[in-house]
Amino acid sequence: MNTASAAGRKTSWGQAAYVAAKHGVVGLTRQAAIEYVTDNIRVNAVAPGLVATPQFMSYPEEARNTYTAMMPSGRAAQPIEIANAMAWLLSDEASYVSGDTMLVDGASMQK
Repeated sequence: MNTASAAGRKTSWGQAAYVAAKHGVVGLTRQAAIEYVTDNIRVNAVAPGLVATPQFMSYPEEARNTYTAMMPSGRAAQPIEIANAMAWLLSDEASYVSGDTMLVDGASMQK
């Protein structure tokens, strides 16, 4: 299980190094999936959008409000929502899912 970011599926002004790194995670996930599928090893990634992490919550309220206003859902994800997506991908219920990067972003990529 890899952790990418919604930035691994798009571009973001002024974030070249971060975007490149997250695109790399997405590519590595896809490549590892094809290389290990015959060994019955699944490789997937989760790409969170805005998450209410301790770091995000330490931002001034005005900054948090600015970021959450950009989200179609009007809020940041709770960390457990990201963990639940990971748990599903790791479960037997996702036994035929490999090479995917699951967006867990409150539809922000649809904007």
